[in-house]
Amino acid sequence: MFQKNTSVRAVRPTSKAIVVAILALGVVGMSLRTSAQSNGLGITPKLSYVVKSGEELTDTLFIDNLSDTQPLSLQVKVVDFRPQDETGTPQLLLGKDPPEMPWSLKPYITLPATVAIEAGKSKQVPFTIKFPEGVGAGSYYSAIEYISLTGANEDQVSVAASSATLIFVNIPGSATELLSMVQFGAFEKDKFKSIFSKPPTSFAYRLKNGGNVNERPAGTVIIKNSFGKIIASIENINPRDELALIGQTRRFEVCYPKKTDSASLRQASNCQPLKIKPGKYQAEIVILYGENGSETRQIGAKMTFWYLPLWFIIVFAAVVALILFGLLWLWRRFTHLRQRRQRHHH
Repeated sequence: MFQKNTSVRAVRPTSKAIVVAILALGVVGMSLRTSAQSNGLGITPKLSYVVKSGEELTDTLFIDNLSDTQPLSLQVKVVDFRPQDETGTPQLLLGKDPPEMPWSLKPYITLPATVAIEAGKSKQVPFTIKFPEGVGAGSYYSAIEYISLTGANEDQVSVAASSATLIFVNIPGSATELLSMVQFGAFEKDKFKSIFSKPPTSFAYRLKNGGNVNERPAGTVIIKNSFGKIIASIENINPRDELALIGQTRRFEVCYPKKTDSASLRQASNCQPLKIKPGKYQAEIVILYGENGSETRQIGAKMTFWYLPLWFIIVFAAVVALILFGLLWLWRRFTHLRQRRQRHHH
C-alpha cells in the first residue's frame, strides 16, 4: 500500500514572516511568479486534511498583523483556483461569476466574512469544513483569500495585494486515480533534448492526471551506458512533494543531486552534471503513485540521449578524416601498382 499525506496537518508559524507572494505554494507543488507583495500580513500558506464523508472538521486560520503601529482590516472569502500552466502556476478564479470547479470546497466551508486585527497582534480565525453524507471520495481544494479593506486615506496597514491560504481535503474511499505519462527526457533551459555538448544536469517528466484525486508522484530515474550498465541514479524524483492536480498536465523537474538529504534535495544549488563520458545513454523512469488509500500504481518511460562535447566531435572528425585519407592513399597506391603490373605484362 502506498499512501502519502493521509492526515497531514499544517504547522503554524512560530515567527512573523511577510507574505511575499499571492500564494506560497512550494510545499504543494505549485509556484507563483509575481512581483506583488503583502507588506503587512502573515498567514499560513497551506492546510491539508483528511475528512470522511458526512463528518465535520473545525480548525483556525492563523493571521498575523506585522505592523506594530497600524490595525489591519481584511475581507476573507473562499475562491477556487486551477493550474495556469504546466509548471503549477496557480490562477485564482475571480470576477463576479467565476465558474465553480468540480473539486471546489466553497459549498462546504463556513468562515467569517471580515477580520480586524490590532497592530502587532495575531488572530486564530475559526472555520468549519462539513461534507454531507454521500459526497464522493477524492480530492477537494480551494483558496481562502485575504483582501485589504483599507481605504486610501485610512490610517491602517496597507496590504499591497491579496494573499491566500490553500485548503486541501481528501475524502477517503473508492476514487478514480489515473496518472499517465505524457513525456520524459533529459532537460535543459526549459526544453527536452537528446543531444548535449555538456553532461546533462536535469530530467523532466510530464504527467496527466485523469482521475479525481491530487497525486504526488514518487520514484526513481536510472541512467545506463550503451552496454546497459547503470552509471547514475536519482532516487527521489519529487523532492519538493509537488502535486499533479485534478485534470492537470504537470511538468516535474528533477536534477542529479550532490547531496541526498531531504533539506539539500529542495535546493537548486544542490544540482550537478552527470559524471559521464562521451557517448550514448539511456534514462529510465519508474513512477509510483496512489494517494487515497489505494494500492500502489506504477508507470514508466525510457529515453535515449547523447553526450557529444565539442572536443570529442573534433577528435572524432579528425580520426574519420585520417581514416578516409588512409583509405584514399591505399586506393591510389593499389591503383598505381595495378597500372605498373599491366604495363609490365604488355
